[in-house]
Amino acid sequence: MMRFPELPFDDMPALTLTSAIDILVVAVLIYQFIVIVRGRRAAHILTGIGVLVAIYLLSVWIHLELLRTLLATLAPYTGFAIIVMFQSEIRRMLARLGRRPFAGFTQLERREVADEILLALNQLSQAKIGALIVVERKTDYAPSSRAESVSTP
Repeated sequence: MMRFPELPFDDMPALTLTSAIDILVVAVLIYQFIVIVRGRRAAHILTGIGVLVAIYLLSVWIHLELLRTLLATLAPYTGFAIIVMFQSEIRRMLARLGRRPFAGFTQLERREVADEILLALNQLSQAKIGALIVVERKTDYAPSSRAESVSTP
């Protein structure tokens, strides 16, 4: 009779509802991080950090003590460097997390905003005051990629 070798999966704990939720939340966070980073300058920075980690692991494996010591000495400061380099991406991610996960305003909130605008328009028209009203739909906290300049003659 043929015996199969023991698989390393035999010692794994059982999948519970809590661990499934934990895995799902971590997967969503990783996906959101990838969506934010993809196609931006941050992707190149992350690639560079990955190369440095690979060089560090290689230096440990082939016993390059000076290189390993240098990279290990710089490692504690990388957290600060990452925060500085990724500040716009971190801001964008926190803004995305802060947004409502659904369609934005509820129907009641939209009606209240519309009523406030109509009330202001009524008061302005009675006082014969003109106004420019801007209703913002989406807010993007990232700085614009193109510089806008205003020149005065």
